[in-house]
Amino acid sequence: MSAQVEKKGYEIGQAEIDKVIAAVDAIKDGPRVLQLYMDICAKCGTCAEQCHVSLGDPHKRTNPALRSDRIRRLFKKDMSMVRKVASMLAGMDSRNLLDKDAVEEWVRDFYECSGCRRCAKFCPMGIDNSVITRKGRAILHSLGMTPDKLVTTQVVSDQTGNDEGFSRPAFMDVIGFLEEELEEQHGVPIKIPVGKVGADVLYVGASADFVSSPDTVMGYAAFFHAAGIDWTMSHAACDAANMGLFSGDDPHMKAKNKVLHDAAMRLKVKRLVIGECGHAYRVAKFIGGTNYWGKDIPYEITSIFYLGVDALRKGLLKLDPSRNPDPVTYHDPCNFGRSADIMEEPRELIRACVSDFREMTPNREKNWCCGGGGGLANFDSTEGVKKRDTTFEEYRMKIAGKKKLEQIRATGAGYVAAPCANCKRQIRQLMEYHKTGVEVGGVFDLLNRAIVFDKSSGSQRAVSLAKSGAAAQPETDLTGAEPATATPSVSARVSLVQVNLERADLPDTSLAEDAVTEPELKGVGLCTVHSPQGEWAFDYALSLARRNKVRLNIYQFFESPYTFQRDMVYIDAKKTKIVPVTPELLAEKDKELRFWYDERLEGYVNVGFRFCEGNDDWELTKCFKRGDYDVLVIGYEKRGGGFGATTTLEKFARSFRGAVVLVGPDDPHSFYVNKKAEGMLDRLNIPKDRWQLVDGVG
Repeated sequence: MSAQVEKKGYEIGQAEIDKVIAAVDAIKDGPRVLQLYMDICAKCGTCAEQCHVSLGDPHKRTNPALRSDRIRRLFKKDMSMVRKVASMLAGMDSRNLLDKDAVEEWVRDFYECSGCRRCAKFCPMGIDNSVITRKGRAILHSLGMTPDKLVTTQVVSDQTGNDEGFSRPAFMDVIGFLEEELEEQHGVPIKIPVGKVGADVLYVGASADFVSSPDTVMGYAAFFHAAGIDWTMSHAACDAANMGLFSGDDPHMKAKNKVLHDAAMRLKVKRLVIGECGHAYRVAKFIGGTNYWGKDIPYEITSIFYLGVDALRKGLLKLDPSRNPDPVTYHDPCNFGRSADIMEEPRELIRACVSDFREMTPNREKNWCCGGGGGLANFDSTEGVKKRDTTFEEYRMKIAGKKKLEQIRATGAGYVAAPCANCKRQIRQLMEYHKTGVEVGGVFDLLNRAIVFDKSSGSQRAVSLAKSGAAAQPETDLTGAEPATATPSVSARVSLVQVNLERADLPDTSLAEDAVTEPELKGVGLCTVHSPQGEWAFDYALSLARRNKVRLNIYQFFESPYTFQRDMVYIDAKKTKIVPVTPELLAEKDKELRFWYDERLEGYVNVGFRFCEGNDDWELTKCFKRGDYDVLVIGYEKRGGGFGATTTLEKFARSFRGAVVLVGPDDPHSFYVNKKAEGMLDRLNIPKDRWQLVDGVG
């Protein structure tokens, strides 16, 4: 368990200040490289000239060398007689170097540095300020002062094994959904095996990909299938992301890495393959792995990019670059480019998958950080950092991401390939915030679009894989433990509940005059939100369902889908523990929802409710494909607002495969529709003078 579970209401007194001083003094007994960094800074200013934060907001506190001096000054205060005299002459006594305000400024300053390591590539003395930043963060973590989001993420990961808090049933439900999507897209059955013993490869990416970048996961599956690689995933080890690297929490970092090691040993694989996540690969390959578990571990640790390039060079992948016609540029994640020397492999894959590839300038190890490194991409509010004068989101959009925005715009690209969950979130938000219209995804998203399958041979291949045992199966044969059953699966959680309201049907109050006598719609879907626009959307959806005599399916999210921020699922009000999703909790939420809509339904009983996990939109797609509804109604709260954790509401509506009607944002009789809804306006009972195409907004 992380050392920091109960992070609320911390106090800084003399005991905490003494703890900071002691931790800095202990550097003299630690790694030699950190001791050297305390001594050799020439204050030449080169690091500031090469820092995206310092250039975005030129300020004393954003200068990397001066930020590091917060620790450096304490370290030098009494390390030798010569230094002691120098310290006295300079007035550098610990009592005037550090007080409560200074410690709180540490939190602000060390969490404005993204730890990108770009300064180290230009420093004439070779100083890597990210090492000093991490030391500062580690000290703050020991005091309980790590920003809120990082704390809750570690808590969830400690308790569930992954940062998103997936239970096994929920994970398997997502896998099934992705397999359906893959077969629909490629015309051949492509399986995502789980818990297969003796496979060649155990693949582990970032669990965030399942939430915000499912196309990346589909790309991995399509790649493994095409290359003929015997692979598996594991629910127990479905997440290689490791927040301990960012918080300075070494016990958490090691414990999270052990989850991967244990799964590789249990499943008896030959290779542990890390996906599009630079810091995950860095921890697994260079910090954990043999350094934690011994030189003789019986599996190799490698990157998905090495496998991809190997298969490409062997001619195992049939790719059609014309399927990716838009200009594409590549963002070098700092942990891939500067920490792992993985720079050419992604480019080789991209060039084989796209028609127009354009480099950013500068690139490779000199590339600018996206502005969300070091865990910052997941910070939106002030995250409990008392000295912050803006939210982290504003800081990331206006300061930390400024250089990356300039780079991307200069390429004229329509798609940014960013093979890192943190980079994807940061750049995706950056593009949305500045209204560039640029799409953001992974390298393997492009491969999934470009890959070509022989449908007849693909089907035969799927049969042979199934016979070999590649189908998904639980890992119970290895551990002797049954999968957890206390938490129901997503499909169980979201089962539609018939509302039994014994009331007389009330007269229709729809907007248009001509009644529809024959039901032409199969169902109406409503994404709930408690706001004026949400009420308008409900009134319209109910009227539409009543007029067409079809079911109204109401989709309730455990978290608001109207925000980019994705808080950890099932955290209590203080965000200090996970609240399991139990049948009792579902019953309670179901009761609350029915009570809320009881009188509003005006006696209409053909209604169902579906509880959706998190705030992500994939379940809406799944229910549409299953035929639960053919038009989705959503309250249009504001133009350009977030939806589904990763995109704007307008972009969601434009890309959704079914008809979408947005109600609002200024008027209950204003409707914005996507192209599919435009073709059925009569059936949707929308007057001609009250709708606009959503393609023209947002």
